[in-house]
Amino acid sequence: MSIKKVVVVLNGELKGNKEGYKKLIGGKDVFFIAADGGALLLESMGFLPDVIIGDFDSLTKAQYQRYEKLGAKIIKFPAEKGETDGELALHLEMG
Repeated sequence: MSIKKVVVVLNGELKGNKEGYKKLIGGKDVFFIAADGGALLLESMGFLPDVIIGDFDSLTKAQYQRYEKLGAKIIKFPAEKGETDGELALHLEMG
């Protein structure tokens, strides 16, 4: 897969139309990073995360396991950390 775009999704609410966001994101050659509950927001738009990073206080154990089974790379941090889940996602280095 040739990655042309990386999209980082944080937990929250969409302001506006899902279809508009889907059109903006596109669907080809996109690498999705979700900050914890951002995985749910991403999936609500019809996409699945490639990576989920955070302390996993916004996902249930079943959701966590489901994303893992679907192939998402899981990067778990302790709740007591120096960064927010969103900051962790922005600083993620993929090697």
